[in-house]
Amino acid sequence: MIYIALVSAGMHILVALFQLCLACGAPWGEYAFGGQRRGVLPLAYRLASLFSLGLLLLFAAVNLHQAGMIHLGGFPTRAFAWITALYGILGTFVNAISRSVKERRLWTPVVATLAILNSILAWKIYAA
Repeated sequence: MIYIALVSAGMHILVALFQLCLACGAPWGEYAFGGQRRGVLPLAYRLASLFSLGLLLLFAAVNLHQAGMIHLGGFPTRAFAWITALYGILGTFVNAISRSVKERRLWTPVVATLAILNSILAWKIYAA
């Protein structure tokens, strides 16, 4: 389970870096938010990328906690393990129906992999 958690954390961090680049003005709008904006995203979308960045880093922290690499104290890691898995499942479907071929081809397999990894972790580690 440790390796699954570490791979998932690494993937979350990589996706978070993508969101950081978008927030800083990288011209990759076709790969995010339905691909409706080419080039640099407008401010509202860049702020949404910052929100996504924070959420992805939180998910990575939950994974690192699952791997025993960090301790999150009283943070509700059990609940967030399931939230992380559900977010990945929902994200897989959202990316799969994106109007942007580039976004669909890049992110559907990435998010589907995260959904599988985090579902395994939530089930194996936190199933009651």
